[in-house]
Amino acid sequence: MEHLESVRKWYPKALTSIDTVNRLLDTIEKYIGLKPNQLMHADSMCCDDVNAIQYPPRAYEMLGPFHLGGLDGFPFAGITGMNAFAHHVPEDGAVIIF
Repeated sequence: MEHLESVRKWYPKALTSIDTVNRLLDTIEKYIGLKPNQLMHADSMCCDDVNAIQYPPRAYEMLGPFHLGGLDGFPFAGITGMNAFAHHVPEDGAVIIF
């Protein structure tokens, strides 16, 4: 994992996507009481970004992903796209946007 060593040289507390998603889901369940199947997740990144998120297996326990598109992290789905996204969120659930 040479690339991970390079990242940690400059960002010593950096986490892998697997560790990030595991910690996120465990924390949400512990402190908020929501299970992954109550979470609708989306991403907001440039559609042609070569560094697109490669979701780890546990991320697929959540609903989604809903791709909002985006430029510099700002979704370009607009009001219509955000409305479409909102209609997929469970009544007793929540939203996570990467």
